Amino acid sequence: MTTKDVREKLVHLLTTNPELPIMAVVSFDVVGGDEFAYWYGNVIAVDVEDVWNDGAGRTWTRTEAEDEPSYFYEFYGDGKITDDKEMEQAGMDLIEGLPWKKVILVYVDTMDD
Repeated sequence: MTTKDVREKLVHLLTTNPELPIMAVVSFDVVGGDEFAYWYGNVIAVDVEDVWNDGAGRTWTRTEAEDEPSYFYEFYGDGKITDDKEMEQAGMDLIEGLPWKKVILVYVDTMDD
């Protein structure tokens, strides 16, 4: 996606979804370290997504969770299920029951030189 495409999509998402909060997804490579208060990077993509924060510092997009429901179950399930098919279904059930929040995500990566 070109910079122009990203800007146009962002403007479109903001004008068609003015009620949605905006969240930044920042690449690990952008963060310079704990000694800095702010980091700078390029916006490389934008999208509307459902997100959920587990309260322990991890935020998931619904797409990310649904792509790996077995992993999601292993992370948040009760651990009683070990069968792969059942674990996948249990993960999807967990995902369905969460209070997802729709947001505009702005993806930030390292700055171009």
